[in-house]
Amino acid sequence: MIDNAIREICLAANNSNYEFLLEADLCGWLFHKMITQLNNDNKLHLDTRVNGSNDKYDVVVGEIQYPDNERAYVNPNIIAEVKIFQIGRAHV
Repeated sequence: MIDNAIREICLAANNSNYEFLLEADLCGWLFHKMITQLNNDNKLHLDTRVNGSNDKYDVVVGEIQYPDNERAYVNPNIIAEVKIFQIGRAHV
């Protein structure tokens, strides 16, 4: 699932169909591609906490858990951290 979404995103970027400026742009595309494959399943989450960590992860696939008197989290099947490294761009 995630590999197909990444392949489509890479093709779009390599064909200059879209230029990703921020990690949020890439996460949005990844979310869109993956949610389409999951048929809008409620298992795809952005910038969320997972079981056993207070850190937030960019893209997570898994079930939401609602423990008593604790913050909700996702029990992950897939965790993806997204980074963008722009090559050949001037930074001001």
